[in-house]
Amino acid sequence: MQEVWAQLQSHVASSGQDRLEDRDLVDWYLSDSVEHRPDGTVVNHEPLLINTAGSWWRRPEACTRIENLFLASDYVRTHTDIATMEAANEAARRAVNGILEHGGRAEAPCPVWSLEEPAAFAAPQALDRRCLKLGLPHPLLPLLGPTRAPGARAPEVRAPPPAERRPRRAPELDADVVGVGAGPAGTSTALNLVKADRSWGSRVLLLDRARFPRPKLCGGAVTHLGEKVLKRMGLDFVPPHVAVREVRLVYDGQACTFRGDPVLRIARREVFDAWLVREAQAAGVVVREGETVVALEQRDDLVELTTSRGVLRARVVVAADGSNSTVRRLLGLRDAAHVARLLEVLTPEAPQAPAFRDGVAVFEYGRVGTSLAGYVWDFPSLIDGKAVMNRGIYDGLERTRAGQPGLVDDFEAALDTRGHRLEGLELRGHPIRTFNPRGPLSVGRARLAGDAAGVAPLLGEGISFALAYGEVAAEAIGAAFAQGRFDFADYPRRVRRHALLGQLPARASLAQFRKRLSDPRLIGWVWRVTAATLRQTRWSDRAFVPADADHPVLRA
Repeated sequence: MQEVWAQLQSHVASSGQDRLEDRDLVDWYLSDSVEHRPDGTVVNHEPLLINTAGSWWRRPEACTRIENLFLASDYVRTHTDIATMEAANEAARRAVNGILEHGGRAEAPCPVWSLEEPAAFAAPQALDRRCLKLGLPHPLLPLLGPTRAPGARAPEVRAPPPAERRPRRAPELDADVVGVGAGPAGTSTALNLVKADRSWGSRVLLLDRARFPRPKLCGGAVTHLGEKVLKRMGLDFVPPHVAVREVRLVYDGQACTFRGDPVLRIARREVFDAWLVREAQAAGVVVREGETVVALEQRDDLVELTTSRGVLRARVVVAADGSNSTVRRLLGLRDAAHVARLLEVLTPEAPQAPAFRDGVAVFEYGRVGTSLAGYVWDFPSLIDGKAVMNRGIYDGLERTRAGQPGLVDDFEAALDTRGHRLEGLELRGHPIRTFNPRGPLSVGRARLAGDAAGVAPLLGEGISFALAYGEVAAEAIGAAFAQGRFDFADYPRRVRRHALLGQLPARASLAQFRKRLSDPRLIGWVWRVTAATLRQTRWSDRAFVPADADHPVLRA
């Protein structure tokens, strides 16, 4: 120990730093695995570790689930899958990066070598997988020399009958399920899996490129349908929010009004999403923040994800990474025709304003073109307990970039009528993907959820549907593992059968009809009929609690 301490003191002094004094040594520990016996012999009770085949996925990461515990040794899970100084060095680099990240330091991270496989091995490995599947020996095996005693009879090798399954070595997995995106869809998937079986807590891994709480462009409305999903997950609506007791859909001064206690709740997305992440972590789910997916490869028995931190292997991937989904793009799915646009600003508001006093949210139609394809919203919201209005404009025309009108001009005109000017306000914009009834929802072992699959086209509603996608994804994943089938061919059918998600095709059809409805007189007639119809339903009753009703439309 004295020799090691002297070396540390010498190195620090030679580096031009303050000298380490003996009083700086707090404690030390010498492993008792090496026994120095009185007769002078030395016995090593912990010989060199040799990592066995198939043990990689059981070994710990350098950055553990304990936020201030980091591991740097040759048993840590690294790309160098053998007990060597190189493996220990790589583990140390990963641990240092974790310490820098945990401490919020700005220093550049230590470089970590990426996993590389010699290209020359690709063809023999592919041939090996094929032979293994057929139960045949590798044709290059004779090049390795004799594999049996001289004179011994070679065993007869034949392909197994079609119904016979040869045992295969389990792939080295980081998790059974990796969810890319820790927003409402990703966390809902994880929480619904854990609700079905608590063992899923250690089998699910969530990744997100952001760190929570993170800003998110969104009106923040959670309808009674979304609240029902939360209740089925065993969650009460905890985040700070404004309970909206009246929703007005306005066109040319005429209003269709929905009333309830409440009709919906409006929360800030950074707060709401961070709450769901904490609930997932409390259920045992690992959430890795600040990690970006850069590549994806689907194999016969697993999916391999390359991230900004390394390589992950899982049996199933859930793409819940938003409208601009990286996973969707890596799967080769492109659908530019089903992308809507929105802009948003926050304006200060007095707490005694009618929107807050009475809990009123407004959708004003007729501000985007001549059809009902878009609207301007006014939502009462809270930021750190202070009243603000979340105002935005939604354009559901789903047109290509070349044909887009000036949405900023439309929004500026709407703000002027509300006594606000765009100058001096922080304007944020983002595209959102709308649900395509003919679009794919899964590719191989990957399935889409939330905004990556598409929001409800009629209003651009995302949160409630994202939570519902998590329910269906968890149900499909549980069935896949129970049956040993991972093609997820039944995932679209499960989506259509869900009480909320089953509305998506009809909403898409209504959205298409709404775009073609451009005659102001006809729109006015539709508005008057709808308003009169609503007055005959329970939606006209302020005491009505939609989240507790099974059939919340007609009066009892």
